[in-house]
Amino acid sequence: PFHFLCKSYANSCDDTSMSWDRNAIERRMTRILWILYRKAPSAIIIEDNHGVDVVEYALEADMSMTFIRLLQDIVARVHEHNAKKKANRKLIQ
Repeated sequence: PFHFLCKSYANSCDDTSMSWDRNAIERRMTRILWILYRKAPSAIIIEDNHGVDVVEYALEADMSMTFIRLLQDIVARVHEHNAKKKANRKLIQ
């Protein structure tokens, strides 16, 4: 889902027939990002069939550094959470 979010942004911005406001689109995408993160946090760290992750998609889509940093922070949170869960499982065993 996160990959599609970045792809749709790139497609929206490439459509020269549409009048668009890049900042407004990124604000909407940020809201969507948080919704997706709350529903399926681990999905953000999944790579596509070509080994491309969501941050790479955002970079290729020429998204703002603010949005890219947000993605990086969320990815780091998920990795940290997964590491803690893994450590807790080892303690229990």
